[in-house]
Amino acid sequence: EQLCQFPCAITKACMLYQGKTLTEQLCQVPCAITKACMLYQGKTLRKINPEIYRVPFIGKYALKVQLEMLENEYKEKSEKLRHIKEKINILSSYIQLLSQINPDTLKNCLSAPIQYKKLMETITEIRLKLSEAEKDPTILELQYQAEELNRQIKNLEEHRGTIQSKITRCTITDEQKTKELSELEDSEKNTSGLLEKLSLEHSAEYREAEEKYQQNERSKSADTIFSNYQPRKQALKNRSTELIVQLRSLQQNYKYGELGIGKEYMEDYLTEYNKLTRGDLIEYEEKLREIQYNCETEFRETFLSKMRENINNANDLFRSLNKTLKPISYGGDRYQFRNTPAVSKQKLHEMIMSKFNIEGFNLFSQQFDEEYHDEMEELFAKLTVSDEQGDDVLREYTDYRNYMDYDIEIISQNGKTQKFSNIYREKSGGETQTPYYVAIAASFSQLYQYGETIRLIILDEAFDKMDEERISGMMHFFKELNFQMILAAPSSRLEIIGENTDRILMVYKDSDNYSSMVEEFSL
Repeated sequence: EQLCQFPCAITKACMLYQGKTLTEQLCQVPCAITKACMLYQGKTLRKINPEIYRVPFIGKYALKVQLEMLENEYKEKSEKLRHIKEKINILSSYIQLLSQINPDTLKNCLSAPIQYKKLMETITEIRLKLSEAEKDPTILELQYQAEELNRQIKNLEEHRGTIQSKITRCTITDEQKTKELSELEDSEKNTSGLLEKLSLEHSAEYREAEEKYQQNERSKSADTIFSNYQPRKQALKNRSTELIVQLRSLQQNYKYGELGIGKEYMEDYLTEYNKLTRGDLIEYEEKLREIQYNCETEFRETFLSKMRENINNANDLFRSLNKTLKPISYGGDRYQFRNTPAVSKQKLHEMIMSKFNIEGFNLFSQQFDEEYHDEMEELFAKLTVSDEQGDDVLREYTDYRNYMDYDIEIISQNGKTQKFSNIYREKSGGETQTPYYVAIAASFSQLYQYGETIRLIILDEAFDKMDEERISGMMHFFKELNFQMILAAPSSRLEIIGENTDRILMVYKDSDNYSSMVEEFSL
């Protein structure tokens, strides 16, 4: 049973126990080695040193085992090498730090712990003495006095700062007062000089003022006299300002202010006045009446007659347009232009279109002047106005188109007539555009009716507010009038407009907005 306790054993009788079997193999050879690396020799059994067979050299797996052992040994040595390198790096850093240390400084610092200990002992001793001293009533009194003195010093410092600020402000005020005094002295000199000049130029007024001042001086101080005079002075200034405004207005109205505007030009006006009052006024009145008569004659014979001619041409044009529009219908409706005398200028329109408004002198000139004298004066005044709005007024009253009001009549199939001005606010965008395009068609049709033309119409952003039904109807309407159409429209209108066109060109713009490309497009 003792053999069963070991994996391999040899009895005294040289019986080998291995793998739970007992054999006599060892007795058959003088020398042998068991699987457990036990050496049998000279009939004795001993254990072989493991270092001898640690590395196998024979056998099927000897090389594999050697390789594994070498790999393990390489890993162990690599790990040791890594640890060594780490230690070398640490030691190198220590060496580098040590190289930066001054030996003398290090030598002096070696005694620092001892000195620190002594200082701490000294501090402790002083604290003990201070604690004992604080218990002494004399020390407490001195501390109280010291705190009180510190408070007084602080208050005095604050008071000193306040006084310093006051000194600074007083210095600044003193400088300002000195400057003001200097300015007042200069003003006094200037005033004295001006007073002396005025006393020489207006001696009577100066004597009167001097007498009033002496009278008031007997019972009032100079300040009181000056204060009492201020309201009167201000009233005189206000009156002077009003008179200067009136003077400038009168100067502006006289020859459009060509002699100058302002009181400094009064010498020129006095010269002009003396010149007129010496006898030239009558001569000028005669010239003025002659000039006015010539102006009115020229005004009536050229301007009024020209305005009448323009209005008559406009009426002829509207009649021609209405003649063109008469056979044209859109959606069962027909359209007619209406131009009537402008309500705001009805009397002026009546004067311009009067049968007595004939160019050149004739028997009816006097009757025309008598009948429309007020209207002529009004129009002449409008055309000669010279204020800020003069240019706008001139443009308004010299443009014949402003003497008429315009409208479009919509005639339905049942003969009912409506004015576009009365209903356009109730209509949609497409409905309000319809008369506009009908008017364009009529205008071009009237324009192209003479001679051989290509009957071309070019429209940008065409039919932008119309729905698809109205766009389609309008395209057929233009085709019936035999127009050639070139339309620029957004891509959203491409399908409905493209169905009624012969060719579609699509314009593409690059993202950089610097170049475009055009190519033909098919629906």
